[in-house]
Amino acid sequence: MDSLRGSHDLTEKDLAPAKAKAREIEAEKSKTVSEEEKQNHGAKINNLVDELVEETASQPLSSSGQTNTPPVYGPVRQGFGTLARVSYLQAPHDEGSSPTVSNTPEFKSINLRRKGGGAYYVKGHLLNDNLGGPGSTWANLTPLTVQANADHKTEFENPVKQAVNGTTARGANPDETKGHVQDFTVRAEYGRMLPSSYHTLVNEDTDEVPTGMPEEVSPFKIARVLKAEQYVPTRLVCKAEVKYQGGKEEQLNETIANNIQYGQLSSYSLNASSRQDYVLADHINFNADSKQIAVEDLTKLIGIGPARAMRIYDGLKESGRIYDYKKQIGITKKTIEKNNPRLKITGGIYNE
Repeated sequence: MDSLRGSHDLTEKDLAPAKAKAREIEAEKSKTVSEEEKQNHGAKINNLVDELVEETASQPLSSSGQTNTPPVYGPVRQGFGTLARVSYLQAPHDEGSSPTVSNTPEFKSINLRRKGGGAYYVKGHLLNDNLGGPGSTWANLTPLTVQANADHKTEFENPVKQAVNGTTARGANPDETKGHVQDFTVRAEYGRMLPSSYHTLVNEDTDEVPTGMPEEVSPFKIARVLKAEQYVPTRLVCKAEVKYQGGKEEQLNETIANNIQYGQLSSYSLNASSRQDYVLADHINFNADSKQIAVEDLTKLIGIGPARAMRIYDGLKESGRIYDYKKQIGITKKTIEKNNPRLKITGGIYNE
């Protein structure tokens, strides 16, 4: 915030509300909370961040024209960028860069989601790299679908690049002035809520799964993606005043939807699963001299001790199959798979 004072002639009075909000955020982050309180505590911090974004977006940035002003970025929200503002920009300008930042935990999780074998999400610039936007900081990057990133490029970035650089070509940074852009703002708006399908997936008291759940994927793997996707922006709100070489002026106002079909599991494709089929009945020697010897192989599963293994044995012998994991052996199939994430568990059939 203090850097804005010199570059945009802002007073301490101008910056006071934003600085107070930043202190409030830091104080909240420093609190130690229980595991049960973490979700609500995180939501409170994100709400405060949203308020700081409002304060940053409302600062009266100066622009005398003919002189480039440094970009202003909002605070990161759950690791992702929120706002990029530039008061005045023309060529030649600072060099930008492609994304080089490390993946945040949330981006690692959402990046498990794929589209046609390729990426579903990209690290999208708020201020385009061909306009001087860096890819070395999450303050200027946010997760966008491949489609949303393409829409942002076509509907907003290209007209701005054409004005500033005289071309939409990548890497352009002319030595001489073409046109310019004023009052450039790209704001990532957030506000997703965890879908009901997430709560069904992580409920270990039942083996119920939501409609559309891909059979080959672990419920907990999809739940991991859904939990992180609540922090993906819903849209980009973009505006700028551009003046093209030759004198034409245009006011740009574009809203770019970041449609992720959140929670619609039939649309989810994840990284190829490495899970192996594990049939419980195939790992029991029903001809062994004792029940304890019969279930030795089952006890190699994490979370399955001798007593639990013998309940699996009994369930199969008495009913021929495991039809209700919770009732017959005391835990759900979800729990077994959570403890053994590389395995896809099925009960199999016992025949005398």
